[in-house]
Amino acid sequence: MAGLKNGTKINTVITGQEVEILDLLGEGGQGFVYKVNCDGQVKALKWYKPDAVKNLDWFEKNLTRNIQKGKPDDSFLWPEDITEWKNGTFGYIMDIRPKEYVDFDRILLCRASFSSVNAEITAAINIVNSFRSLHGNGYNYQDLNNGNFFINPQNGDILICDNDNVSEEGTNSGIAGKLGYMAPEIVCGKKAPDKMTDRFSLAVILFLLMMRVHPLEGERVVSKPAFTEQLQQIYFGEDPIFILDKNDNSNRPVKGVHNNLFIRWPLYPSYIHDLFYRAFDKDAMQGKKGVPIEKEWYRVLVQLRTDLIKCPNCNNETFAPADGKGTCMCCRKPYQIGMYIRTGKYKIPVIKDQRLMHTHVFDSDEHNKALGQVLYKSDVNKFGLGNLSDEKWICTLGKYQKEIPKHGVIPLRPGLEIAIGCEKITII
Repeated sequence: MAGLKNGTKINTVITGQEVEILDLLGEGGQGFVYKVNCDGQVKALKWYKPDAVKNLDWFEKNLTRNIQKGKPDDSFLWPEDITEWKNGTFGYIMDIRPKEYVDFDRILLCRASFSSVNAEITAAINIVNSFRSLHGNGYNYQDLNNGNFFINPQNGDILICDNDNVSEEGTNSGIAGKLGYMAPEIVCGKKAPDKMTDRFSLAVILFLLMMRVHPLEGERVVSKPAFTEQLQQIYFGEDPIFILDKNDNSNRPVKGVHNNLFIRWPLYPSYIHDLFYRAFDKDAMQGKKGVPIEKEWYRVLVQLRTDLIKCPNCNNETFAPADGKGTCMCCRKPYQIGMYIRTGKYKIPVIKDQRLMHTHVFDSDEHNKALGQVLYKSDVNKFGLGNLSDEKWICTLGKYQKEIPKHGVIPLRPGLEIAIGCEKITII
């Protein structure tokens, strides 16, 4: 079906703005996406193909409800207005993607790269936090897949598009999702999409982001001459097997095909492995066990980014060991971590420039707000912790007690306790 021509003008329903078509940005199964002038502002318009979407009336009502309720957070390119109907269809207005953001698929196809491992982990944290916000606001996504994400590879910021399928928990859009991302229960027709099935899709997205390989597409998939609809029904629905299943070797990764997995999986700490094993456990994929929720992913990913340090030998990124003795994943030379900061949920290696974050101390969502920073004085080989917060810290070591004001520094020694607000951290 033909779309709208450049220069076409149409009005919106909620705010009464005039929209002028400027250019075609892309085309998908459901419709076209245009760059438009919306009363002097450049926006995007998704224009539905009436032959491709059976329940357009439902979409109009759902979009109206979501616009009135508002977006979960700023990472969502949320619908802002809907247009009048024209030729048996309509569209909705949203913000346009900034140029610095790339399609997630470009990263998966190695056509775009993260600036650092830190940026990649930050992208994973941001994705998880966005879905915590979505579910916390009573929504579920229903059609979560690789095409829903734009990522800034320089800093890990994300934007989530195609939010017209998002609906209130318990409401079914009639769109099950994309094979390979849908929970097996949905593929088999045993369940309608909800926040629990969103969490399976989220685990697939995180595995793809971190390993660059699909978690269910191992040897038994790549060995087939054609990945038919019947095989997809089996491998994604009736009998899914994790590519690294501990007890079933029938879907193992294949050398020469899954090289990213062979390289990346061993680099990550065991606590990352454990969460993926839980997410793709056979019972979990069949709905007999719960998959990890967003809070669990958030905590392990924050710990992962906290453990990402600069190797003291080669200055490249590597992961700190839990026991103090590590080997750099780049130069393969050994190194040691002498002290850690222990908070309620996190263990933070004491290295130069390490930051103590709000989330470390208060288990909050504020993973980018620093409360303190580790300083190093090389001439005496001593570490200190600088207070970047607005509160005084009360520091205790045995009978010794001292207040550390904002911008003050406390020398770090094992056994030191620091009270920050109502929480305490300990140097071990």
